[in-house]
Amino acid sequence: MQLGILDQMPTPKNLTAEQTVQHTLSLVELAEGWGYSSYWFAEHHGTKGMASSSPEIMMAAAASRTKQIQVAVAEFFYRNIAHTKSLLNSSN
Repeated sequence: MQLGILDQMPTPKNLTAEQTVQHTLSLVELAEGWGYSSYWFAEHHGTKGMASSSPEIMMAAAASRTKQIQVAVAEFFYRNIAHTKSLLNSSN
């Protein structure tokens, strides 16, 4: 079974956005060491408490620190509750 992580990058009240980014990049490295097959960065805009609205930059930073784990972007567009569209981009 392959497992992956979907990270929205929430910023805890006791950390800055910069600290959250560093923590997230460390988590990607740990996930690779633990045998996870993928690490997904969620894209979101205008949401308070989230560290990144540009997951492609996080994906590039994570890919530069890892060797085998697939890093990817998950974009969710909510037009209304009944209609949801998902777009997934990956590094492979």
